[in-house]
Parts: sequence; C-alpha cells; structure tokens
Amino acid sequence: MQGAAGATNLYWAKGIQAALPANGAAKNQVVFVNSVSCPSAGNCSAVGSYNARVSGGGLGLLLSQTAGKWTAGVEAALPENASKTDPGANLVSVSCASAGNCSAVGAYNDNSGNTQGLLLTETGGSWKSGVEVSLPASAEALHQLAGLQSVSCVSDGNCTAVGTYRDNNADTQGLLLTETAGVWTTGVEADLPANAAATVPAVSLSSVSCASAGDCTAIGTYREYSGNNGEGLLLTESAGSWAKGLEAALPPNAAATDEVVFARSVSCASAGNCTAVGSYTDGSGKRLALLLAEAAGSWAPGVEAALPTPPRPGINPSVSADSVACASDGNCTAVGTYRDNNADTQGLLLTETAGVWTTGVEAPLPANAVTNAPAVALNSVSCASAGNCAAVGAYDTAESRQAEGLLLTETAGRWTTGVEALLPANARTNPSWPLSMTSVSCPSARHCSAVGTYGDNSGRQHGLLIVGSGRAGTLTVSKRGAGSGTVTSSPSGIACGSTCAHQFAQEKTVTLAATPRASSAFVGWSGACRGHRGCRVTIVSGSTVTATFAPKACVVPKLKRKPLQAADRSIRCHRR
Repeated sequence: MQGAAGATNLYWAKGIQAALPANGAAKNQVVFVNSVSCPSAGNCSAVGSYNARVSGGGLGLLLSQTAGKWTAGVEAALPENASKTDPGANLVSVSCASAGNCSAVGAYNDNSGNTQGLLLTETGGSWKSGVEVSLPASAEALHQLAGLQSVSCVSDGNCTAVGTYRDNNADTQGLLLTETAGVWTTGVEADLPANAAATVPAVSLSSVSCASAGDCTAIGTYREYSGNNGEGLLLTESAGSWAKGLEAALPPNAAATDEVVFARSVSCASAGNCTAVGSYTDGSGKRLALLLAEAAGSWAPGVEAALPTPPRPGINPSVSADSVACASDGNCTAVGTYRDNNADTQGLLLTETAGVWTTGVEAPLPANAVTNAPAVALNSVSCASAGNCAAVGAYDTAESRQAEGLLLTETAGRWTTGVEALLPANARTNPSWPLSMTSVSCPSARHCSAVGTYGDNSGRQHGLLIVGSGRAGTLTVSKRGAGSGTVTSSPSGIACGSTCAHQFAQEKTVTLAATPRASSAFVGWSGACRGHRGCRVTIVSGSTVTATFAPKACVVPKLKRKPLQAADRSIRCHRR
C-alpha cells in the first residue's frame, strides 16, 4: 500500500501567506485558518481568526479562492451586540454547497460578557453580517457559553450546524440548528439517551454531516448517570426532525467502568448511511480507535481499528481516528494516529471498502522525517471518490526537529509517500512556531486545497494556503565527472549539490542551468537532455538528467627566454 508503483502524488504548489484585512495587526500577529470547503475545482472558502491592529482582539477571518486564486481576507461582520473591545470571534467550520454560497460557524463575545454562537452566510460570493444563534428557551440568560463546532450544507441556504450551550441549570447541552431556504431557525437541545446524567451531562457535539436537506447525522459525547463514564452520542435527523439520541455501542473489549469515548468525525454518503470515528478505552485503560457504521438508518456496534503492527506488551498504542470522509456507501477513509512498538507517534490510514475496514497502514513519511519520534499528526482527510483522497497534518523533520506540514495522497486506493508542505519565502529559518496543516478539501481527484498556519522569523503566526492541482512528477539530477559545479532550475526547486531531486507538476517545462566552478568546465547533459547548451525538461512521472563536469586543461605557453614574471603572466588555464 505504501508508495506503490503506478500511484502518483498530487502536485502541491508552494504555499502562500493568507492576506489579511487592512485592520490586521502589524506586530504580534496570530492567525488561525481552521477549515476549508471547496465545492468545485479552484473555488473554495476558508475560515479562521486573526488579531485586530488597534484592539488586538480576535476577529473572524473569511478567505475566498476563485478560479484557483486566493484573494485578500475579509473581516467577518459580527452581530450588533458584539463586544467592541474583546470580540473574541473565531470561525471553526465552513461548508459550501456551491461556489460562493457557503455557511460558516463559530463563536464571539457579546457586550455583556457572554460567549454566543455565530452564524455567517455567503451568497453569490458576498458574506453577509453575522447572526447570533437563537438559543432554546431553556438557555441561561447570564454567563452564557455557547459555540458551534461544525456545519454541513447540502444545497444553497440549506445547512445544519451543531455545538453546545448552557441551560438554565448551567449544564452544557448539545445544540442543533437548521437553516432552511436561507433562514436559521431557533436552536434545538439534543435529546439525550435515557442513561444520560440528569445533572452535568457534559454534552459535546463535534461533527455533523448531511446527505440531503433535513437528513443529517451528528455525533459527540455525553456523561451517563452511573459513574463517570463518557459515552459516544449518535443523533439522527430525518425529514427535518431530530430523533432521540443513541448511545454508541462499543466493541466487546471496551471498559465496563470509567469509559472515555470521543466521537470526533462523521461522514454520510447518503441518508441513513454514515460512518463515524473516534476513540474509546478498553478494559486495561488503553486508548483504541473506534469505527462506527450506520446502514439504512441503523447503527451497528462499533469495531476496533486494526493497527499496522499489533503493539507489544507494555506499549499503550494510544490510537485515535480523528477525521473520516466517505465517497459512497461503505467506502470511506479515516486518518488518525497511533504509537508503534517504539512508542513513537505515527500517522494511521484506515480504509473501508464495501463496508469492511481493512488493517490500517502507517502513513509513509517524507525522506527528511526523523527516524526517532517523528511525532506525526493527521488532522483532516477529504475524498473526491473512493480510493482517491488527500490527508494533511504535521511531522517532525530531521533538520529542524520541529513540526512541518505533511501532505499525503491516495490514488486508486494506494497511498504514496508524503511530501513536506513548501512554505512562503517569509517562513522562519529557525524554528519559532511549529507548522501544521489543519484542513483539506478535494472536489476532484486532481484538485485539492489545504489550509493551516506557519510562523515567520519575527515570531508572527500566519495563515497558510496550499493548492494541489494535477499530478506530481519527480525530476532527479545527478552529477558526473572529475570536475565540479552546480545545477539550478527555473522554476526553483533543484539546487545541486544540496538538492538533486524535486517534485514539479507533470507536463510542466523546467529549465536547468549548469554553472562550473572556476577550475572546471561543463561538458554536457545526458538523460532527458543532450548537448551542452540549455536543458529544458517536460516533467513526466519521473525524469532524470545527468550533468557532467571535467577539470579545465592547463595549457603552458612557450616560456623559453622569458623572465620569470613574464612567464607567470603567460601561464593560463582554459577549456579544452
């Protein structure tokens, strides 16, 4: 499965810095880009937060990509009751039904010191002013702490969002919201299973996915009434009505007491046919990955994800499945992490085919990954079709020992070796802020967009935007001969000695230039280029070029009867 022949990476272009609105802070800037959604190739929306220039308070960030080009970000217009000094706005999820028609959700601080849920709508490419979430009648009037975590839109103006709020007993409850024909209705409290704690149910809703308008599934966690067990929560909406929640049935080896279940991500390929992933604890306290499947509206008991290598005794595998994407019923891909037999954190790739989960695969890392404790994290996966997916996250490199962006591609069911995210020119040269990719969206097998954050040498944190388009081909340059010199490329990427292989987009033309050292001469090209003039290579899946350098010949002129100084001036070396 790893790096298999016939599979090629998506070509990921060099990342660009997310351009902020004019009121972005010049110093001490901290940007988060949390989520991206692409309804069609080159047309995406991304959301997050940034610091204001004047107050320093957090503001909502809205970013748009049109025809493959990212434009400058727009400040999210908050409701009128937002705090002027500390708005604390953060957008965490976005979903687009079509290009320029999206919904984004998050939270903000109002001028009474409450945290409120935030709803934003983009129509025809323009974002409207944000709307405060209308909470259920049972909501606490003072000291409210509401927020939305996930949104899913199936058509323009028809979306569902989930999150949490405090009721009038100060208990955290699940919040369900529905938008119909562009209008958000009053939120509904999630109806919990019968075994939920009557007080302090500690509900958290983390993810929602809708197959059609009014047919959605939401997942999360809640606390049951006996003991301190944290259970998985499954909620189903049919024809616009939410049914009573169900407790997620766990695998047979689940802990009987002190359970800890995290339901992190859900994806529905069609109404009543969904897959949810997360983690649970077994009877010995080990954390294992949880895989849940709904077929024709019925949830089957969860299954434990099978790891690439069973852990040896004494190792807690600490497994978690954190993101899932389903291209069709029973055909899904999930990503997460686990600890291998060296207790190193590795990336985990899981595939479901025709309803059956196969043994997980360890994420194949770039060549510059550290071999000891690579600290891999996979945060998001998106699948354009079954077996054609992209996943993003982070890993530690041997050079920096800090996190760098990780981009992984699955083609026709085969995962290829990951590539390091290429950063903008202002990225830090000395590690000051670890980099991570947070979200990816792939409207087709050859078009993806990924977002994240990176730091510069001044300690500022920027939003990172990376576009994947087409397929990658590797150009490898080798040097031959007793002479010496350098080979560089346009566009940049090849710089031999130090770097003699680089990925470019297939069908792209790359020009190579050979520069001999003063004591050497360039003899010529071989492989994909011939002769000793300029070399132009059209990239295929793999292209190889060799540059040959030779020492210059030393020619001694006639020196008979010349004084020593004159003889020294006459001696010269030149090319053959």
